[in-house]
Amino acid sequence: MFRAPPVGLGFSVRNKGPVPLTIVAVKGLGSESAALAELNPVLPPAGGPGAGTFAFEGVRPFQPIDLAPGQDAAIQFVGQMRSCDAVRGHWSPGIGMRFESARLTVRVLAMSSEIAVPLQQALQINSPAAGACP
Repeated sequence: MFRAPPVGLGFSVRNKGPVPLTIVAVKGLGSESAALAELNPVLPPAGGPGAGTFAFEGVRPFQPIDLAPGQDAAIQFVGQMRSCDAVRGHWSPGIGMRFESARLTVRVLAMSSEIAVPLQQALQINSPAAGACP
């Protein structure tokens, strides 16, 4: 079974407020369809590069992030088109899904809210190339 290679993008978030906050969840915003592609937030390798670089090896599952005022954290997205069977009939070669911002669920004190954070660079997940799916 063919499976497209994953793609990834790192970004950074900063607490610009006067009180600590917790990032409890991260989702991608875009022309998303869970049936066709998956997009997962992950944390960079411990002690690894910052948000400006990206590495697939050593990424860790996303866990809530506590940020003190003025503190920042790196988050990464890993995306991948699902199997050929999942995209057959929905996609044609060269078509893709584009994610341009992240939706963060943030908790400050006892209140939670969602905010959209624009990504400095869009993440594009493409369908398999012509002939890649049997």
